[in-house]
Amino acid sequence: MFFTNQTQFNTTVNLQREGLLGIVTTSIVTTLQCTVFLFINLTMLYTLRSKQVFRDTSRYILLYNLLFADTVQLAHSQSLFLLSSFRLTLLYPVCAALTAFSSLMLS
Repeated sequence: MFFTNQTQFNTTVNLQREGLLGIVTTSIVTTLQCTVFLFINLTMLYTLRSKQVFRDTSRYILLYNLLFADTVQLAHSQSLFLLSSFRLTLLYPVCAALTAFSSLMLS
């Protein structure tokens, strides 16, 4: 076995954390876009429930179902993004419930 004198450096890379201004800017940009799409989705959901013909025709029922699932997924993913961007820690039962809800929405 050949031993050499090697200098070993114990270097750890510090995680570059985004500053408060960057977090707030990113959150505002994404939340504004999410709010616009949620407003559009909620307007379409209201329209699909306002007329009797939309409630009785099967294609509009399926459209409402799809639009409702997309709206819930968008709101849920935006809330999870905001929680993670502000690095908020949750209690285990709350985190498990949010994760279970998220996995139910994907399947």
